[in-house]
Amino acid sequence: MIKVAVIGLGSFGKKRLNALIKNKKFSVVAINDIDRKLAYSLESVLNIKYKSIENILLDKNISCVFICVPNSLHKNYIFKFGNKNKIIFCEKPLCKNAWEAKKIYNFISKNKIRFQLGSNHRYFPSILYAQKLIKKSFGKILSITGRIGHNGERINKSWFMKKKFSGGGTFLDNGCHLIDIVTLFVSDIKKKFFIGVNSYWKHTNVNDNEICVLSNKNKVLISLLSSWRLHAGYFFLEINCENGFINIDGRIDAINNDKVIWKLKNYKKPKSINFSINKFSKLSYDLELDQFYNNIKLNKFSPNAKEAFKIMQIIDN
Repeated sequence: MIKVAVIGLGSFGKKRLNALIKNKKFSVVAINDIDRKLAYSLESVLNIKYKSIENILLDKNISCVFICVPNSLHKNYIFKFGNKNKIIFCEKPLCKNAWEAKKIYNFISKNKIRFQLGSNHRYFPSILYAQKLIKKSFGKILSITGRIGHNGERINKSWFMKKKFSGGGTFLDNGCHLIDIVTLFVSDIKKKFFIGVNSYWKHTNVNDNEICVLSNKNKVLISLLSSWRLHAGYFFLEINCENGFINIDGRIDAINNDKVIWKLKNYKKPKSINFSINKFSKLSYDLELDQFYNNIKLNKFSPNAKEAFKIMQIIDN
């Protein structure tokens, strides 16, 4: 059993914590948050000890840390825990900008730190099913169109909208997921065009609507939109191929949906499968945690620091 500390007990920290508690391959032995009142309240409920960062660093029984703090703190914590040879699972995005990302990547590579970036969207049932489909008879991928986001209400006036803490706007928050998903289908993507505007949340100094256009050596054209004023959240992806298409419809916020629609040219009509009604599907956080455990045993991680750095290079303009 791998002994773990969870750093940061906000919304995502709690999600990671809940998944870890259920998983029999991990044991959470310490929690930490800058809000000690929150940490102590969870300590009494969960019977998991609050420990300072210094004590977690010095505790040789803790072999793995989950970093679930604002983006501005990622680099500092990765360096601290990496220097103590802890296995690091860091919530997305990697950090605030590409400059920091390069420093982190170089540090992890040089010191052979065991590192994985959080990317639970890879484990949505719809994404996993689309990956299986694409291996069939669809032929070459010609283009991908996607969008991701939400209406912004749940992060309004939070650290996500403050550049000092987040490093950027909606693409750094949500769009990084979409880029990561695209890399599951298309390799060696590079940024061709990026534009962002602040069109709704006027109090923030980051963009609430951003568009990115990418391509690769095989001339696959990729157009992605990320938004903090997208009422029909959460994501939608259309993969257009030589012999048909695959639509991944994850507009969960608006219509409680997570389905795949596909059609090959010899089909009379499209086929579909809806995962929102599948009560037996494991949550994406649980599936990701199982894969992380396997990655630790194999000492082979993904998204790794190199992949995380490439995503940051695309986003940071």
